[in-house]
Amino acid sequence: MKIREHSIICELVDVELKVYVDLIRSLLLADTAGRVALILRPSVVPVVLRGNKRSNKKFVVFPPFSFIEEDQGASVLYDSTCRERLRCFNVAEDVWVEGKKLLTTGERAVRCIGSGPLIRLANELGLTCRGDSSVNIVDGSLAISDYEGRSLNRRHVANAAGFKDVELKKVTGRLRYYWRTHPLLYGLPSSNLEIKIAPLSQFKKLSVIGKPLLYIEDMPLIIELPHNNSIIFLGFNEYLVEYALRSILYVL
Repeated sequence: MKIREHSIICELVDVELKVYVDLIRSLLLADTAGRVALILRPSVVPVVLRGNKRSNKKFVVFPPFSFIEEDQGASVLYDSTCRERLRCFNVAEDVWVEGKKLLTTGERAVRCIGSGPLIRLANELGLTCRGDSSVNIVDGSLAISDYEGRSLNRRHVANAAGFKDVELKKVTGRLRYYWRTHPLLYGLPSSNLEIKIAPLSQFKKLSVIGKPLLYIEDMPLIIELPHNNSIIFLGFNEYLVEYALRSILYVL
């Protein structure tokens, strides 16, 4: 997407998870949130550090999930509730980045299936559950066959460990990944984790079309569907909440 000169670009200063959730909620609930976009890959952007003179232009690398807003007239990002959480600059000249609108669906509604932690996180973000939404949040209440028959072709975020008929395996090991610039993984630490997961071999279709993003030892933990950028968790606990938050923003 193209970022135009004089747009605002901001990166998070305080990445504490609660602060992140509160900020996203305030942006989603704002009437003007539809004009806010997210960077999805680390991007070099020319910015003005002082004043408005082009001679003050500097090139700054912005991480995934930095925010962009074109119209400064009634800025959401410069609102007093957001400003202290962000480091903001004016863009010095037009530049292309890989990004997306914060609400590509044009609304704050998602289709909620189940009642697990992903659904609760969606509610904390200020999203509303509605049956006709094009984006699904799936966390429980489905059998594997129902999920693979109904949901794989819809954009969704799913917690497969909450499905009715999965068999969970307790795994302890170090988180590993091979694509460190992916928006879900960039900047997050790799550490040891103990978690119950649903082995990917239980899913006939998902195991064929899914691309593992995050492993615990040699077992896939987070899967992406390349054809629609959906994200599936094969296990879930409190450590993975920030991954889940990023997943919802990535898919929405």
